[in-house]
Amino acid sequence: MLRDQHRYLEAASHLEQAIALVPERAKYHFYLGEVRRATGDFAGALTAFNRTIELSLDDSTTRLSVSAELNVEASPKSELSEVHLEARYYHSDLLVRNQQLSQARTGFADLLARNPDHIQGGLGLGGLLIRLGEPTAAIPVLEHVAGTDPHNPAPHYLLAQAYAESDRPADMRRAQGRFQQLSAAERHLNQGNIYIRQGAWDKAIDSLKRALASDSTSVEIRLRLATVYAQQKRFADARAALAQILARNPDHRDAYIMLGDLYLHEGMSKEAATHFVHSLAIDPDSFAGAYGLGRARFKSGDFAGAVAALRQALARNPDHRDAHYALGLAYIRQANYRDAHTHFARSTALDPDHAESHYGLALILMQQGQREQARQALQKVLALAPDHQRARAKLSELDDSAELAEVQGP
Repeated sequence: MLRDQHRYLEAASHLEQAIALVPERAKYHFYLGEVRRATGDFAGALTAFNRTIELSLDDSTTRLSVSAELNVEASPKSELSEVHLEARYYHSDLLVRNQQLSQARTGFADLLARNPDHIQGGLGLGGLLIRLGEPTAAIPVLEHVAGTDPHNPAPHYLLAQAYAESDRPADMRRAQGRFQQLSAAERHLNQGNIYIRQGAWDKAIDSLKRALASDSTSVEIRLRLATVYAQQKRFADARAALAQILARNPDHRDAYIMLGDLYLHEGMSKEAATHFVHSLAIDPDSFAGAYGLGRARFKSGDFAGAVAALRQALARNPDHRDAHYALGLAYIRQANYRDAHTHFARSTALDPDHAESHYGLALILMQQGQREQARQALQKVLALAPDHQRARAKLSELDDSAELAEVQGP
């Protein structure tokens, strides 16, 4: 979207046009509020966020009426609820900017009544209470934030202030120490991410290890470290980092998925399948878990199981090219050429430049005796991948059989 590209003036113009057409679409007002806020038009942002709140009053009271003539789909309840909460946060934050502190306090409190675990809302209220001279009231709010988001340094920074103003020097020193630790971890993690983007893997590992030294319980840092190890093909180190995550968080879905991917990459398909099954037990709706399980079962020769898992994956993400391609391969192994054709065709429709999908389609067309269509598909493969030897060999087979037919005659 234009707002994501920081083209705020254009975004505002388009959003205003959309609001004129569908004035009761809460999300349009929310996006306009974001744009106004980003451009420093705080009064305009306040108005837009306030309108968002009015239009997304929550769950059963949410106003979803949209002009039937325009045939516009209303926002789902969960989407509206999230928009409602974020609009309340930004509205309250802007009230603080405007020195409307009493109204801001009410807004933050209302937000936290609806979602007690809203991190930014808790930080906003805690900081505001300190500013209002009520550090004792701020402490439980900020302690809850620290417990909800234990790797965030911000609540500890504010807690140190609240403890100091509440004459709790020991707690103040503890909060200051924790803030310094988590800030150092955050700093090293950010530096590690920069090195990752640059492909400086050794420097990334060093930064991530420094981050872990400051925050040894961080799952995010260990996941990032495992990713870098895998990139360097240090698979044993990657598995060790993931095992450490699971030792602390035995229900961590993504760690199981990453372990499954590692085992699959190393050709250990049965071990991979076991970890993907674990991930699906934690989150049955996981696309990555189902897709990984389908690939693992295919590699181990369980084609019926692969079909079942890949169909489950596509139910979660119907437009995933590689899942359609993999399902086409699994159907070929079951001699189900009709369904294989369907999924290879879908894969090529999603990505016309994917040579392997065209090759799979060519094999099906050859199997079905559609020689000319198969020839066209193979020529497409070679146009996309001139060094595709299997496609060149199959095209030669077609040419040889055509020449033989000409010699033999009718």
